[in-house]
This record gives sequence, C-alpha cells and structure tokens, in this order.
Amino acid sequence: FTIFIILLGINSLLNIQKTAVPQVDFQRMIVTTYYPGFSAKDVELNITAKIEDKLSNILGIDYFISSSKENISQITILDWPPE
Repeated sequence: FTIFIILLGINSLLNIQKTAVPQVDFQRMIVTTYYPGFSAKDVELNITAKIEDKLSNILGIDYFISSSKENISQITILDWPPE
C-alpha cells in the first residue's frame, strides 16, 4: 500500500502542469519593506530606488507610486494610471 501511494505521488509530480511565471490579475499590490535604523533618504537610495528599477523592467507593470520614510519603503503597484 505504501509503495502504491509513493508511486502515485511521483506520477503526480511528473505530470503536474508547471508555470515559471504565473498569470497574476490584480488591481493593486503593495510592497512594504522595512529597513530599521535608516533615514528616509537612505531608504530611498538603498531600497525604494532599487525595487522601482526592477519593477520598471517587468512586463505588465506600467504604474506604481512609491514613498520612503524613516525605516520603511512602500511601493503601490497599480493596473491603471495614478490620478
């Protein structure tokens, strides 16, 4: 019985459909990063700007708004232009 379950599991793993980049449908996604002990300027330079750079290279992400505060970076990714 145990061997049957193992074989069934292996068969499922080999035949399951895999997607390297899954489709994502969202209206808004928020990325919050904590960088304790650093000023807003340090957060902007070391965290926010680097994430923005990576996001701008992702196909399908056209709009985002960011803010950097002491200890925290927050980027809101939108699927429509910000007002």
